[in-house]
Order: sequence, then C-alpha cells, then structure tokens
Amino acid sequence: MTPSSKKLLVMGWDAADWGIIDALMAKGGMPNLRSIIAKGVRCPLKTLEPRLSPLLWSTVATGKGPDMHGILNFVEPKPDCSGIRVVQSTTRKTKALWNIFSQNHLRTHVVGWYASHPAEPINGVIVSNLLHEKVDLTQTDPHAEKLLPGTVHPAELNDIIESLIVHQHELRPEHIQQWLPRYREVPTSDDHLIKGLTQKLSYAMSVAQIGEWLLQHQDWDVSMLFFDAIDTMGHEFMSFRAPKMKHVSDKQFSLFSGVMDAVYAWHDDILGRLLSHVHDDTAIVILSDHGFHHGNNRPVTQHLSPEKRMEMEASWHRNYGIWVASGPNLQVTESAVAMSLLDVAPTLLAICGLPAGKDMPGKVISEWFAEGQIPERVETWEHQAEKDGLHPADLQTDPLQQVATLKQLIDLGYLAALPKNSAEQIDLVERESRYNLAGFLSFSKKYDQAAELYELLWKKSAQILRYGVGWAQALLASGQTEEAELAASEVLKSHPTAVELILLLATCARSKRKTTDATRLVEQAERIVGQKSDHLANVAQAWLNLGEINRASDCCRKILIKPEDDPKWMVLLSKIYLAQGSFEAAADKALDALDVSQAIPEAHFVLGAALAWLGQIEDALTCLHFALNLEPQHIEARRFVEIIEHRSSPSEFPTIFDEYAAQNPYSSDAFLHHTTHRA
Repeated sequence: MTPSSKKLLVMGWDAADWGIIDALMAKGGMPNLRSIIAKGVRCPLKTLEPRLSPLLWSTVATGKGPDMHGILNFVEPKPDCSGIRVVQSTTRKTKALWNIFSQNHLRTHVVGWYASHPAEPINGVIVSNLLHEKVDLTQTDPHAEKLLPGTVHPAELNDIIESLIVHQHELRPEHIQQWLPRYREVPTSDDHLIKGLTQKLSYAMSVAQIGEWLLQHQDWDVSMLFFDAIDTMGHEFMSFRAPKMKHVSDKQFSLFSGVMDAVYAWHDDILGRLLSHVHDDTAIVILSDHGFHHGNNRPVTQHLSPEKRMEMEASWHRNYGIWVASGPNLQVTESAVAMSLLDVAPTLLAICGLPAGKDMPGKVISEWFAEGQIPERVETWEHQAEKDGLHPADLQTDPLQQVATLKQLIDLGYLAALPKNSAEQIDLVERESRYNLAGFLSFSKKYDQAAELYELLWKKSAQILRYGVGWAQALLASGQTEEAELAASEVLKSHPTAVELILLLATCARSKRKTTDATRLVEQAERIVGQKSDHLANVAQAWLNLGEINRASDCCRKILIKPEDDPKWMVLLSKIYLAQGSFEAAADKALDALDVSQAIPEAHFVLGAALAWLGQIEDALTCLHFALNLEPQHIEARRFVEIIEHRSSPSEFPTIFDEYAAQNPYSSDAFLHHTTHRA
C-alpha cells in the first residue's frame, strides 16, 4: 500500500440515498458521515441496469459487469438441480478485490458481502453473507458447528464469530427502540413488520459487531463491511415515510414514518464506532449501489401477485447511489465528477497504490489523485494466481450451464425428470437470470446480444410482456428498425395495450417520416395510459419528439403525482421549457437534474443550449463539452458545438437554430421544435 494511505476501510450501505442523507444532515443529523465529507470528497454514484443488489455489489467487488463476473440473480440452481440456493461465491467468474489485495500481500477482511459464501481462503478473514444461516441441529450431530460450513475463513475463528452474532430472539427492547421507538403500540395486524424489523436489525448488528471485532483484534490492511439494512428495511418501511402515501393508514404513518430516518441514524452511529478504531493514515470509503425512492413517486406494490411484485421491487431503486471518501492520498476537489459503479474497483485499487486491470471497463477518478499517483494499468489480474485466495477450480461452477447439461441428460433418458416443483423453480431462476443478463447487455449498448437473449425468453414465455418489450427495444436500439417493428407487432398481438411497444412503433414511423402514423400511435398510447405518471412522461417525450410542444406540456400537467426527485423528469421539463422559449426556466430545471448527479449528459446538453440562447456562449460550450465527455456519441451536442465554434461573431448566434434545424429536420431534440415554432 502507498506510504500515504496505509489502510483502507470500505463500508457498503446498500441503497443509501443522497436525498435522505442531505435532509438529515441539514437538520444536524449524520454527524460522523458529515465529518468524513468535510475533509473528503462526495458525489452521486451512477448505478447499472438491472438495479439488483447481488449483480451490483459483485460489480463493485470485481470492477466488471454481470456479463463478466457471472453473478446474475439473488439465487441460482443447486449443482444437482434439486432446487435453488442463494447465489454462491463459486459462481463468480472473475477475481474480487479481496483476491487482488490478497495476492499483493494486503491482509483483507470482508464481512457480509453479497455472493461471498462459501468464504474464500484469502490472506485475511471472510465472514460470508450467510452468517445468519444455521445448520439444523435437530437433524445433525449435536456437536456439529452451528454456523453453516464455509461461513467463516479461517474456520478456527468459527467460535468467536458465532459469539459475536446477534440472534433475533436476543434483541432487547432498547435495541428495537433504536429503529422503532413505539414498537409496543404496533397492532397484531402489523406483527409481520416487527418480525421483519427484528430480523434485519439483528443481522445488521451482527455485521457491525463482527466488523468492529476484526478491526480491533486482527491485523488488517483493507477491511470491507457490507450493510444491507437500508435496502431491506426500505422495501418494508419506506412507504410509511413522509409524505404520507394514500394506502397508508394514519395509525401506520404515526408509528412507522420515522423508521427509515432511524435506520440511517443507526448506520451513522456504527460508522462512528468503527472510526474510533482507525487512525489518520486510513482511507475511508462509504458507498451505495443505487438510491431509493422516498418522495412522491414511490411505487405501490401492495396487493400485487408475487411475480408482479418481484418485477416491481427494483423500481424502488433510484439511478444514483452515494460515494464518500477521505484519506491521506485523496485530493479534495470541487470539480464535478461523473462516477459509476464500474469506476469503484479501479479507484479503490488506486487508493491502495495498485493498478487496475485493462479488462476492467471503468476508470480511476483521476481528479482525486495527484499527478503521477495513479499506477499504470496491468493487462489483467486474472492470470496472476499466487496466493489470490480463489476457490479451487473444481469448486467453481456455472449454474446455468449445469442446468443445460442436466436437461440434455434428461432429454436423452439418462436421468429421470425433476420433480415438478423443483423444475418450475429452476426454470424461473434460469429465465430471470438470463433476463437480468440481457438487461445489462442493453445497458452496456451490446444490443445485438441483448436482442438475441430477449427473443429466446419471449419465444419460451410469451405471456411475460417485459421479455417481448426488451426484444423489440434492443432491436430498435441496434438500428434494426424493420425487425423491431415486426417484433413489436408480434408482441402486441397478445398484449394489445403495451404502451411501450405502441410508442416504439411511433418512433419507427417518425424515423420513416410517417408523421400521421406516428401521431395516431402516440394518441393511442395516451388514451391507454390515462394518468399513470411513468407512462405519461414517456408519452410527453414522444410528443416532444414530434414537435408537439403543447401536447407534451399537456401530458405533463395530467400527471397527478409528479416525480419531483427524478432527474429524467427534470430533464423532460427542461426540454419543454426550452422548446417554449422559457430559457431561464429550462436552465434552472437542467441544473436541478445536475444537482442529483453530474453524470447526466442530456442535462448538460440542455443547460448548454439554454445558456447559448441566453447569450452565455462560453458557459454554453463548457456544458456541451461536458455532455460530450460523458457521451461522445451525442450527435446533437457535437453538431451544436460545431455550429457555435464556427461562428465569427456573437451577432450571428440568433441564426444558430435555423441552421441546426436545416441540418437535423427530424432530430428528437427540443431545440428543433422551438425553431419550427419560431418560424
């Protein structure tokens, strides 16, 4: 490790959100996190798709996406395909940070990380995420270990770790009151909430106690502790937080509205306890994999079928998590930083004085390091195997490949068919894992691969609309307009009110200059959606793309519950304001989006355009170049920059959009529509 940063402490706070943290800090709360921010750096951390924790935290740990690290779901088929199990570390296809640290002679401790069971034999200690799971002592040797085999490495720490684990039945009233002061008043009808709270609290207390003991009693260079309670509690209790949601009773609101703020405060208290055991030469990092909706646009998942609820749970997750870091070799900077989950591992390696691999697609956030401090990349860490602490090769598995092999053996008659319930479980997990992989491939702009996976899923399970939507959207994104139209039309035969596909057909029609057809399709979509905010925003965007500014504005006014904390909504409004000639309002709304995250190229683009209209040309160019740094393929931003930079005097700027419109008569950009309106 570099002389200036001798230790690294990393804390994962699953689903921590700047919106809640900033509100609590404004009231004097979160003092320990505030102290780290005051002497360090903070920024929003852009998540990946799909927003599912095992996939995302495995990306944090490896620096690679799900297509490379292989963790695709919360669960996976058992090796013998007799059922399913929690996703295992043996499924991961690439090294994690703790393997890289281990082979570089850095003693590393890991507690509670997703997909860390069974614990790997690294130079250090791993306590897996199954630390609360137990061997059923009624069916085994009474003298057998209580922890599941493989929970702890090294195994000789089993007894100590077991003694540090807090069990649900051991919680005392003062523990429960940390998160729910009036828990004794909870009616029996809500007992399930108390049970869920105590389970999650006991797990979080266990991670905290184990992590604190390791800091105090075991030598370490790097310590990585993972807390999932903000996310798991959020799915149970965020709907009770202010502002009050319609389906929440007054009694529930009175009892439970403060739970989530208390969960955040508890995390800050634990942070303070952990910081008391580290010295000034320690780098501190706190991060989350995504945010969590807490305002007007929280989803309502009550009374949904299990499968529909499963589909909806990820919609709680916002696009931006948190990043906070301080340390002796980190430079404090006020400059805007765009950081994603793929950048985390390369940056953590740099903090420790180690190079990232060239096969890690993310970047080191160079603004936080002095010149020459970032090591040059190595080709890969995957082939450097000395003392990396990986599982032996014979333990590493590919569950989906195992399923395919088993099915082939059954088809050939070599094996009997699986029991129906096991087969159905495995089929669901296999489908959803492939769906998650397709989602990441689309997010990564590998549209051809994504379309192929989505098509296979749709052909197998045509009753599931999202498979068909993904297929058509991936085809369109890959430039296969005709194929996308055919796919959308096929899916619409069995799902005739699928708004996403109707709008996709409108996009195809517009690309062919069939404005009448496109208009008819958008009108059809608007009739179907009524006042559903998520779809109405998409309809408004479609009207904007067609140059129908007033109809786009009308759509926005129809939305009963405005998603005020959603940067996509802010960018949409900024485009409408710009198209209406309200340049200051457009700039203000684009800035609101950038307050959520600096990593939104469209917001920089709209802000740059608004500033250009207001005559602030240099600032406009800065914004437009920032948009291009984030998204080099942003055609409108690039053409806009070229137009401005070729002007010889400011007096020529009023004609910018006439020329821009002439070059881009069918651009989806709002500025074209404003120009048309002016003409």
